[in-house]
Amino acid sequence: MKIFFRLVQSLVLLLLLAPCAFAEIDKVIIVSDEWKNYSNKDGSGYYLDTVREIFEK
Repeated sequence: MKIFFRLVQSLVLLLLLAPCAFAEIDKVIIVSDEWKNYSNKDGSGYYLDTVREIFEK
């Protein structure tokens, strides 16, 4: 019975989140503290470069 409940719960969650997979993202806002070489004030850094690579069109 516990396995059945988990299966139903997973299917409901999948159906609720499915429209998110097809949503169009117009704008992503990133907020972060300044971490040397990860997220610098000038918009450079490993973290910000990675986010830019993922979300730029």
